[in-house]
Parts: sequence; C-alpha cells; structure tokens
Amino acid sequence: MVGDRVPWHQLIAFGLGGLIPIALFNVVLQLVPLLGNISLGISAVWLGAILVLPRLWEAFSDPLVGHLSDHARTRWGRRRPFILLGGIAVAFSFAAIWWVPQESFLRRHVAGDAGVMWLQLAFILGTLLVFFTACAVFEVPHGALGLGMSTDPHERTRLFSAKSFLGNVFAMGTPWLIFLASLPVFSGPGGNLIDGMRYVAMIIAAVLAPMAVWWFLALREPGKPGAAERVKPDFLQDLRATIGNRTFLLLTATTFTLAMGFNFVGSFASYITIFYLYGGDVRAAGPLLGIAGTVWAVTALAAVFPLNWLGRRL
Repeated sequence: MVGDRVPWHQLIAFGLGGLIPIALFNVVLQLVPLLGNISLGISAVWLGAILVLPRLWEAFSDPLVGHLSDHARTRWGRRRPFILLGGIAVAFSFAAIWWVPQESFLRRHVAGDAGVMWLQLAFILGTLLVFFTACAVFEVPHGALGLGMSTDPHERTRLFSAKSFLGNVFAMGTPWLIFLASLPVFSGPGGNLIDGMRYVAMIIAAVLAPMAVWWFLALREPGKPGAAERVKPDFLQDLRATIGNRTFLLLTATTFTLAMGFNFVGSFASYITIFYLYGGDVRAAGPLLGIAGTVWAVTALAAVFPLNWLGRRL
C-alpha cells in the first residue's frame, strides 16, 4: 500500500469476497425454502421454521468468530487463516445442502410421509447450520480485514463499495439458477429442481474453493504495533462493551430492518411469479425469475457509484 491508498489488485481481491455474503448467502435463503417446498413437497411452514434456527445460531457464532479472529496470533495474520478455512468450508457446505436424500432411499428406513419429511428436514437443518457457521468464519474476519486495510474512512468506503459492486456482479447470475437447475442437462430426464441444483452447486463450489486459496494468498493484512503483546480480553467483556455501544445498536437496527424487507420481498416475489403468473410451472417461470433478478442486481450495481460519491461528501 502507498500510504492509506489501497492498490487496485488488493481492492479487487477484497471486493470479490462479496460473492459469499451477497450472492451465495441469498441463494440459500431464497432457494432452499422455495425448492424444498416445490420439489420435495416439504411444508413451507416447517421449512421456514428450520431456517430460523441457523439465524439464531448466528447470533452466537458471529460474535464468537469475531472474538477468535480479533485475538488470533498466527504467522499468516489474524484474518487470513479464517478467510481460507471459511471460504473452503462455504464451498463444500453449499454443495452439500442440495444433496437431500431422495424419498425412494428414505422409505427403505422409515415408513410414512411424515418420517420421510422429518429426515429430509433434519438433513437440511444440519447442512444449513454448517453453511451458516462457515459463512461466519469467512465473512466476519473478511469484513474486519477491510476495516484494517486503511485508516482513511474514504478508502474504507471504497473497499466496501467494491465488495458490494463485485458481489452484485455475481448476484446477477444467481436468479438464473432455477432456470439452470431445470435444464435436463442438470436435472436429468424427469428430474426435479433439487436434482438439478446438486450439479449446479457443485460447479459453483469448484470455482469458489480455489478462490478461497487465492484470497488467502493475495490479500495483505496490515500489522498492528504491539499486537503480539496485547492482553486478550474476556469474550463476555468484549460482548458487554459492544452491546453498550449506542451507535452499534442503531446500525444493527438499520441492518435488521433492511434484511427483513429484502428477505420478505425476495421470498414472496418468487412464489408470486411461479404460482400466480405461471400457475405453478417452475420451468416456465425460470426465465422471468432470472430477468427480474438480473434487473434487481443491475440496480444494486448502479447504486454503488452515487452512494460511494455521497459517502465521500457527507
């Protein structure tokens, strides 16, 4: 780095990390309940219920990962080992989510529709917990690394603008996953969307895992004077200090409101498109879902530039 100016290769390497929290994270939140309900026939109520549990787990795992990352002491820095391990774990757990055991296999071990549904729900919940934990291991240190790459607030705005921009570049393709999963080349003759997503997700994981290695090698973590001698605070002490920060609480409330609105719109929009406009025909609805999602992503991309400009002037 020259002064506090982050060079372009570091900016791009950091920005591409937005693939996980912006693109993959939202793929899981939107498509797991949708495809589980449509392709596997699992109750939307129960799918919604089990999606709550990983989010509650995040309330514990995120602060814990942050604490461990803050006070880690390795030859590769505090953040980069977490980014490497978390990125690889995200790749494998994302692929695993879609390998829900098929009904024909489960009926060899349990009798009745209820038994099949509960086993499928247990599998989905287990893989979601692993995926959300992996996301925390990657995303919390990755965000903290961005804050430490420069002391200039405008450069930090530039870094996180790049993360939003490049993350949304990948998000432009995610709405087309339903369309891809419906193609016979992925779902097979007579297969459903879950069958197709298994192979689409494996391709994504095969791209993401090497990217995690690249992030580990490419990103540079600034050293902190005296970090090795610094006394490690107690986790609960850190937690109390954080909860007592009024600015942090206001920011959390804002983020919560935005996330709730985004997830409500994202989930219901897919159901409205598939069932209201296309009478439940998922394959026919796929292109429109892809177009609508791409328009949304392009809008988000366009918003990055004026918001970055405003951030430097207000």
